[in-house]
Amino acid sequence: MKSQATILSLCNARESRGPAPFNVIAIRTINASISSNRFSLAAAFRAAWRSFSVVAILSSKRINTRWVCHNVSTGVAGLEEKMKIQTLLLSLAALSVWTASAQVNIPILNPRFNVDVLSGSPGASQYGITGWITGPYTGVLKASTTQYPGAPTTGFYCAYLGGTATSGSILQTLGTTVQANTTYTLILEVGARADEVFTGYAASLLAGNVLLASGHKATPVGGTFVTEVVVYESGATPAQLGQPLQILITSKGDGQVNISGVSLTAN
Repeated sequence: MKSQATILSLCNARESRGPAPFNVIAIRTINASISSNRFSLAAAFRAAWRSFSVVAILSSKRINTRWVCHNVSTGVAGLEEKMKIQTLLLSLAALSVWTASAQVNIPILNPRFNVDVLSGSPGASQYGITGWITGPYTGVLKASTTQYPGAPTTGFYCAYLGGTATSGSILQTLGTTVQANTTYTLILEVGARADEVFTGYAASLLAGNVLLASGHKATPVGGTFVTEVVVYESGATPAQLGQPLQILITSKGDGQVNISGVSLTAN
């Protein structure tokens, strides 16, 4: 039996990672936590409930969540009820793992902008990025602690887009085409240099040069990176069916934006 502190730490760690399908550890935790002990039962249910995928499945299957919550929170569930809850949670966990396996990572050339190796010290940069079509004042930066105080002393690679003179952009056409009934999730790490003005950006998913979805909500503090997520639901009959997917990121205004990583998944 896991202690209260151990189970709570697992719950909190799970929650801090944000919405995601269960992993094997979560399944084992739920299985080990179900017992006649009221706390363990409640903790196991909370661990499951904090998973976005479980909430979605509960909703789609119209399971009586009020009954489950009542029995768990009051501790009045008998042996038969506890067995039902255990079966429910383990089944949902298995379904979530199956959902994760259905997610496909779409290949992107040079997604972390580290193919071009710069010989200079941290702070060095070059115009152009292998694998990407670049606009004006756009290239690879070996960021230093001047730009990002938390950077390693050896620096790290990222794309720089724009500057005081003009905006910048990166574009890549992928080898994957738009499919029906598919959810595409574009994720990128957006950074603001500590020594430059950040004036915004736009991250877009296109197909055949037609905009599908766009995002520009991330607002990093100088010297940090934050995550932007752009989601596109293709539906049953997408207008761009069969067209190649494209990723376009542009800076806005007369500042600079840095991108340290890009990923795209289909589910």
